[in-house]
Amino acid sequence: MSALPWLEPAWLAFSKRRAQLPHAILLSALPGCGLDQLLASVAASILCTHVASDGYACEKCRSCLALQSHTHPDFYKLSPPDGKVSIGIDDVREVCERLSRTALAGGYQLAVIDPAHAMTTAAANALLKTLEEPSPGTVVILLSEHPGKLLPTLLSRCQRIHVNRPSSEQAKSWLNEALSLSEKDSANLLALASGSPMLAAELHQQKALGMYAQLSSLLKAPDPASQLSFAKASEPRTFAIVYEKLLLAQTRAALNRGVSHKMMIDLGKQRDKLLKVREWQGTGVRMDLAIAELLAQHPNPSSTSSI
Repeated sequence: MSALPWLEPAWLAFSKRRAQLPHAILLSALPGCGLDQLLASVAASILCTHVASDGYACEKCRSCLALQSHTHPDFYKLSPPDGKVSIGIDDVREVCERLSRTALAGGYQLAVIDPAHAMTTAAANALLKTLEEPSPGTVVILLSEHPGKLLPTLLSRCQRIHVNRPSSEQAKSWLNEALSLSEKDSANLLALASGSPMLAAELHQQKALGMYAQLSSLLKAPDPASQLSFAKASEPRTFAIVYEKLLLAQTRAALNRGVSHKMMIDLGKQRDKLLKVREWQGTGVRMDLAIAELLAQHPNPSSTSSI
């Protein structure tokens, strides 16, 4: 945990609950802030049979070794099936049924739902029944970077632990240590990632800064063939982040220039279209064609290029 110092407050919040664990915990964070690392430490602590005084797992007991080898009999992780974007009611019911059994390793039974906001309404309601009448010695962890999408009734049953975005100093320090970058590139990557250092590192791997410059130039001189070529070469998630930042930059520039009210509305509508396109990822829709169509509808080839 020490490698990500901004996780310490969230860890302390969990460790205070370690002596009397709640049946349901919601771990939340903005994208790219290390939520997976926090989950790993929390899950290991819950299942460990020889927990250290600071709450961390011993990493040596039979339970810890089983968790590390992905063979722990009382650990269940539920995520959308391959090729799907949602978690259905049947999968949730299966996990809930397993939690009703006796723990095989003699300790806690732990179920992790990641991401929790991917559950359908029916699946969330099925889980709610389990949380209302939990079996002794069971813990359910909901993981979400979009907790606002969860049912209020589900949220009310969880104790929430939130990872705050790191300070700019922490983010820059971690990013500069993890990657060999110029100060300018680090600042621009963090701007693209809204201050989330691990997302910034991911964007660096996806060459997001080059994508931003290329997209900015492409929108100044629209060309259908170039737009389609760009769309085919773009990773959809990275494109969505880059394009949204570019739209916001163009909106700020438009405000400074005092452009027409209609143009401001058009830029806002384009961002709404982007949000819809982003939701199509993983649904079978041809994302390259969706991106190309989105670019063709861009309302204002702007001279703005700064992040």
